[in-house]
Amino acid sequence: MFTSFLLSVFTLFSFNQPTQAQLQADVHYSPNNTEFMFDLDDVVMDKRVGKAVRKHLGPLLRNLFNFKLHRRIRKLPKGATAQEYIELFEKYGYKRLARLTREILYNKHLMPGTVAIIKKLHELGYTLHTATNMNKEYLDYYVEKNKNTKEFFKMFDKKKCVDLEKGDAKKPNIKYFEDALENYTNGKPNKIFIDDKRENIQTAENTGKIKGIQFKNPKQLAEELKALGILPEDFDVAKVAVVIA
Repeated sequence: MFTSFLLSVFTLFSFNQPTQAQLQADVHYSPNNTEFMFDLDDVVMDKRVGKAVRKHLGPLLRNLFNFKLHRRIRKLPKGATAQEYIELFEKYGYKRLARLTREILYNKHLMPGTVAIIKKLHELGYTLHTATNMNKEYLDYYVEKNKNTKEFFKMFDKKKCVDLEKGDAKKPNIKYFEDALENYTNGKPNKIFIDDKRENIQTAENTGKIKGIQFKNPKQLAEELKALGILPEDFDVAKVAVVIA
């Protein structure tokens, strides 16, 4: 009798408890209870590196077998930002490499498919934030780049970026996400973080307060948001993609 009782209790708590996937599937996402955190590089913005690389091809090739430079680069912290590379190149006299890195930084363009998704989320009333490792200087540059980009970034409520001079933590450091939750969100219970790097997604989810979606391309993101009931089924990212210079 007692054994049967224990078995019933064990069954109740071990086998009938919903999995994390089931819990997520049961969530009803709406603009009232959900906010988004978007990475920027390779999610919202892509890098047009071809012209810049061709322009600086000489110094690139000359430093291809520069093992001293390679050793210095390996000493940079994991997930080093472009600004940290620029500072390293300037410190050791690699001025052309520093200029190349800057040109790539300033030669990014908004991805039409992701722009279309963000515009739709904004139209539906969802709260949007940025969550990038980009230095504040560069983020400010893109926000003010021209009239179109200025209007685009107005859709984001809070802009989480990195100030290296203040020693801000970077993704995938969990302190980055703790700061984002405390200072760069609006307190809604459901937070969805979109990033192209799996380790960033995993760290965000380790906070226990963020659902992550790993970005591969705009179509895949749109389909995942449809599966969560966030985007309407008839939303076709290819048909509504918007180009913003």
